[in-house]
Amino acid sequence: MTRALRFHAGQPARPVDPNELPDLPGGGIWCDVQRAELDRPAAAALQAWLEALGPSTAQRLRQEDPRRIAIAQPTFVHIRLPIPDPTVPARTPPTGRRRRPEPPAAVASIPLDVIVGEGFLLTLADRPLPALEQTFAAYAKADAQAAGPDFALYHLLVAALDAAFTAADRLVAAAEEVDERLVRLSEAHLLSRIVAVRHRALRLRGLLDPARDGLRLLSAAGQAGAVAAEVRPYLDDLARATEARLEAIESVRAGMGEAVEAYTSVQSTEMNRVMRIFTVVAVVLAPPMLIASIYGMNFIMPEYGWVHGYSWALALMLASSFLLWAYFHVRRWL
Repeated sequence: MTRALRFHAGQPARPVDPNELPDLPGGGIWCDVQRAELDRPAAAALQAWLEALGPSTAQRLRQEDPRRIAIAQPTFVHIRLPIPDPTVPARTPPTGRRRRPEPPAAVASIPLDVIVGEGFLLTLADRPLPALEQTFAAYAKADAQAAGPDFALYHLLVAALDAAFTAADRLVAAAEEVDERLVRLSEAHLLSRIVAVRHRALRLRGLLDPARDGLRLLSAAGQAGAVAAEVRPYLDDLARATEARLEAIESVRAGMGEAVEAYTSVQSTEMNRVMRIFTVVAVVLAPPMLIASIYGMNFIMPEYGWVHGYSWALALMLASSFLLWAYFHVRRWL
């Protein structure tokens, strides 16, 4: 599906027949294309745009590799952003103390190619994206007005990055929850929770890194003239918001690494304390067991004929255990 809008200053955007696109990119047009349309003969006007942008650009557009692209040319900027796939449901964080958290779901993404230059915007994706559909539909309404495709690009980026921003904010909240559980050590599967949050941080960073690089290029293009200068403050603001989320994600990733070390250290200390208690208990019970084993031998002993022999044996056991317990208590081993 190929569609296009033409922007007029102070007027609503008007739909344009894709076959009536100008021979060269420009004219205040936003052209939205799905990747499968690139090689169809019906898109002759689009092929003229691709030839004008250069063979290397057309080749990159045909590649479905989701790797990042951030290229600045004299007349246009080409960026590729991984947009979270809305068809993959996010897993709900586990609640309660006894539920084992599920492994983090893979952050599926759809590559969105954006090419912007003076007076034109070209977007391309494998399949429809909610952010793209929402923005395009808003400008396609008769009462929607915009200064040009540059502002449409800004609104598209805001809608596309909103899900990643929300996920980053939730990640910070999850990291704070891990810190609280680490202090209490009340979560049976705290280590799994820490690892899950760390994995989410790495995947979110992979989504927002390309957006940061692309926004920097677009801001520079606004200074050079490839993008309207009026849009540059908005792009700078969006770039700062993206940078803030990335800093928070990096802080969470580093914090989770420290949390793993703290968790293992606390667990090791707790294990040492438990082993020390078991050792003290074993040592305290060793003398009574020794006395009981001595008097349990099948030999005739003088105490067998003594009327207080049984009491003597019990008193000896209790006294030896108490003296050892008092010694450990004085040494603060308990």
